[in-house]
Amino acid sequence: MAAESTTRERILDAFESLLITQGERATTIEACAAQAGISKGGLLYHFGSRDALILGLIARADVLSAEYLAEMTASPDGVVDSLIRTSLFSDDRFDHATIALNRLAQEDHRAIACLQRFRRDTIALLEKELGDPVLAETVMLISDGMYYDSVLRTPEDSTVPTPNAVPAEAILAVVHRLIPTRTT
Repeated sequence: MAAESTTRERILDAFESLLITQGERATTIEACAAQAGISKGGLLYHFGSRDALILGLIARADVLSAEYLAEMTASPDGVVDSLIRTSLFSDDRFDHATIALNRLAQEDHRAIACLQRFRRDTIALLEKELGDPVLAETVMLISDGMYYDSVLRTPEDSTVPTPNAVPAEAILAVVHRLIPTRTT
């Protein structure tokens, strides 16, 4: 069973990689199989269609989102601080899944729904901590902007972003000024 799981993960990694580097149209069954280093039949054994690959990626993203949300919730500094400090491209599994879903979202409503779920769940955590839906949305938009900026600052020949013009801690200090009273 572990080998099957590893093969499935390798196929999803290949699908993600193709989405990120070449776009949605390049993610044919044949291209994914070649990228994963398996036969087309081997890919179809694990994922019976391209649609099944999409559903597999969405399921992976849902799991990674849940893990990320749990980490934010468990942070001793609180959800706001955790979100702002992690709102940078870090070239991890969560980033890869998010970017791949954004590529798919151009053509697939299920990918959009997955991204919207994560955003909605994040805002719900922020609102629970802050007690203010507008402030929660504002913090989310700041986080989105930080992430977008860090992606733009990633050189084409690298997966490592250059530092943001303004450090996360400085942005966090401004965010703290927006919060009327902090209990964390």
